[in-house]
Amino acid sequence: MYSFSFYFNSPFYKYKNLFNEAITKKDDFKEGLCNDIIKVNVDIHKFHDENDFNNVCQVSLSYLADLYENYHNNMDEGCKYMYYGIYGKILKNKIYDYNKLQLYKVLLKGYYDYINQWDSFESYIEEINEDILEKNTDLMEMYDNLDNFKENTNEEIKERCIYVNKCIEIYSKYAEKYKTNNDSFCVELNKFIERYNKHMETDFPCDNSQNFLPYIGRSNLKIILIPIILITLKLFILYILYKVNINYIYQYLYGNTLFYIYS
Repeated sequence: MYSFSFYFNSPFYKYKNLFNEAITKKDDFKEGLCNDIIKVNVDIHKFHDENDFNNVCQVSLSYLADLYENYHNNMDEGCKYMYYGIYGKILKNKIYDYNKLQLYKVLLKGYYDYINQWDSFESYIEEINEDILEKNTDLMEMYDNLDNFKENTNEEIKERCIYVNKCIEIYSKYAEKYKTNNDSFCVELNKFIERYNKHMETDFPCDNSQNFLPYIGRSNLKIILIPIILITLKLFILYILYKVNINYIYQYLYGNTLFYIYS
């Protein structure tokens, strides 16, 4: 069963770079494949601009071909990024009426049927679902916005804070819903929260925004209790050491006094 396997350090960025490169590529073979074959399986009238489909299709095929060439053992993970690239980048703010998961699967099947490189295609298509992909998309968007906030230090504060507010907006979608949850998505969301909070300790110019995001899920209690337990243990050890030192000093001083009296 496919779940959340996120990759927001170097692996995440290698898929991101690969997708950005695919956006700039032109390929007559893939263009013909999109126009003559794959388009037949798509309700093209649901695109308000047919060029949007042509763009998405060609970029997707180029990305999948490059993904297989460079990271063929990670096709499943890389395909999750493709969903984000399509809807979070190319078609962001576009108007459409089609089913997002259906189009995504049509593009994957078009690649598999006519280029035929991807050993785990059938199991991936069968088990992947929109819930996983949408949550993946939200997490990737949060990381992208945090990166934009960190990197664009020359922008006006107002513009930089837009990135922060987007992170907070997505976080708020899940904060209450996952208040008592502890699944793998919750774990990954807390990893982002940790990175966000750590950066905001030293760089937070947004006066009207939330600079600290509380952890979510049942793991939240553990996160709170662990430092409390460690502090309590440290104080207990210091107390024991204090008592031992006092007793030693007392014995040393008064033991020597008694020795002199009776000697």
